[in-house]
Amino acid sequence: MASLKGRRFFFATADDLRPGLVVAQENIPTEFLLQEMRDDRDLTVYQSLADAPDFGRSLRGDVAGSAQYFLFRRGHLPKPRAVAQRRGGTKYVVDPTPDCVILRCGGLHEPTGALVAGELQQPLEPSGRAVEMFDVYSTELFRGFQRVGLYWLGPEALRGFRAAQRLVTIGVRSPREYDLSEA
Repeated sequence: MASLKGRRFFFATADDLRPGLVVAQENIPTEFLLQEMRDDRDLTVYQSLADAPDFGRSLRGDVAGSAQYFLFRRGHLPKPRAVAQRRGGTKYVVDPTPDCVILRCGGLHEPTGALVAGELQQPLEPSGRAVEMFDVYSTELFRGFQRVGLYWLGPEALRGFRAAQRLVTIGVRSPREYDLSEA
């Protein structure tokens, strides 16, 4: 399957992604760490991404605002890093490592009915383990997807596309000329 080196852009519903997630996790047991900055060290980790409360939905309606997850092999989560705040206090965050894969699912923006793009990518300098994980996840997640331009569309996303559902590559506030089109 074609992709930009170490990146895959896609449109998918939760139902489009679920089967591939199950198979990929059978091949590589994975933990999904929500990218976030918190007041404590108790970062949000899911054993299955389908357990995330907003899986398959884009609350803000734009790619940049969609939840982003770092995928780590089970049992290999790094420790959070402390970040001193200018006005006092400390926040905690986990940075991507060479051993992770980064996933932003995008999904349905319910207020507008638009489907927001997602992306699967390797870190900047991936280890062999990250390349292997990326290969497994990109193969399994996008099995049965169809390519339109640079994007892979899941079966439900493709039906929506053919029925003139808006598939946004940036966000719902962007001009429609930036949406996915056949041209």
